Amino acid sequence: MTDSPLEPNCQRMLEEFTATGTLFMPSFVDTSVCHMDTWANEVSSLGDVTYEKGRVTRCENFIHKHDGWRALVGGRMAGVCGRLFGEEKPAVLFKEKLNFKPPGGMGFAPHLDHPSLAFYAPETYDRFITVMVAIDDMTSANGCLRLVKGKWDAQNCVECIPPNGDPEVGGRAGGIAESALETLAFEDVEAKAGDVLFFHGYVPHRSGSNCTLGYRRALFITFNPASQGSYREQYYANLQRIRDEWLVKLQQEMEDDYQNDLLALATIPGSAPKK
Repeated sequence: MTDSPLEPNCQRMLEEFTATGTLFMPSFVDTSVCHMDTWANEVSSLGDVTYEKGRVTRCENFIHKHDGWRALVGGRMAGVCGRLFGEEKPAVLFKEKLNFKPPGGMGFAPHLDHPSLAFYAPETYDRFITVMVAIDDMTSANGCLRLVKGKWDAQNCVECIPPNGDPEVGGRAGGIAESALETLAFEDVEAKAGDVLFFHGYVPHRSGSNCTLGYRRALFITFNPASQGSYREQYYANLQRIRDEWLVKLQQEMEDDYQNDLLALATIPGSAPKK
């Protein structure tokens, strides 16, 4: 990886990323030019939205519909990821999500990204880098990202539990086994709005609940090497298909439970449904 006009400290950046699995770059996003505060409020009408207690907590699959976010992701950020992959070409967008984390919003359980990302893609897609972009200041109190730095890779990674079939957060591949958690020392990544953190798919991470009165919004963009080509559209198609299949399964289980309850009720004298 050689120095380039884009990043004069390329070698230092690569060495840090190789040694820790992470690269923190303060003030990476110029918030006077990139109006992320406004942009964040515009995405819920553009992408796939998740709600918690009636509030938007996550939005996915929206970058291609928003000029501001698309320009931010496709510029310097993709170039840095490309060099961290060891390639000259900018990296390719694989997926994105914006976590809103409202006051009282839940955190994320300890996990690795690689197993869940690879689950929806061909085996040839074997390297991922995620970029966390702080939209609001991120602190320990409002549930900032927490991670474990190290020389993690496919051969040296923490033990994960098998997915339970649920395509949402609680059941995706990559959840860290309880036995492995005892050996991990997570550290908080506090950040100011505009700071970014690059980390690859084998870095253990988690986050806590938001115990403040304000939102803690952060964008998480995942890239794959340009040499592997683009798989973003197919990723979201696969994810939607699996989500739909899971909903059908849950509905069938609810119907089966209802029918079993009716059968059990019919065995009680005088309780059979009247015709």
